Amino acid sequence: YYARKYKGKYYLVFDDTIGSDEKNIEIEAYNLILDGAKYLGIKFDKIFYKSDRLKFYYKYAKELVKKDKAYVCFCDATTLRINREKSTECIHRNQSVRQNLEYLKQMLSNKLKEGEATLRIKTDLKHKNPAFRDRVLLRISNRNHPRVRKKYRVWPLLDFSWAIDDHLLGITHIIRGKELMIESEMERYIWNIFSWPQIEIIHT
Repeated sequence: YYARKYKGKYYLVFDDTIGSDEKNIEIEAYNLILDGAKYLGIKFDKIFYKSDRLKFYYKYAKELVKKDKAYVCFCDATTLRINREKSTECIHRNQSVRQNLEYLKQMLSNKLKEGEATLRIKTDLKHKNPAFRDRVLLRISNRNHPRVRKKYRVWPLLDFSWAIDDHLLGITHIIRGKELMIESEMERYIWNIFSWPQIEIIHT
């Protein structure tokens, strides 16, 4: 209704990246969403599938590494949690850009195992919210994807994919729930790194 009122464009973007084990992608959901929208009389100007857009996430992940704003981390989940709680930097945080580019290359070329490494963004380790400290951008998963199967093993977390796509797709207004405020903060943080315009985000 906002798009109609202001003569804007309305996109359907399937967030079909591989996430946690509790959030499986159901192949039936693709048609169910389209059928539901058709039933409600909703028309989309364009439809995008994030599983077709991995090249963009990889490109900007590399750019973040080149800017020394991201690094490949080999810490396990327990170590990561303890470091965040204590505001302690990870032993991998000060690797050289060259090292991180090589490790990222290894992630993308299937030379590293699931759970062995993640790409993390450098944030303020004293941030008031421990969950915001050096958040994960990319991780390895061997799970089968319903659309692209095993074509990719490295998947972005949603806030990273949102930051990239909301800019590239020309989104002007984002409306989302208050429970996603930290994701919005991460989007803004990434936009600032790339000197991209800030998009209006409205939390309901």
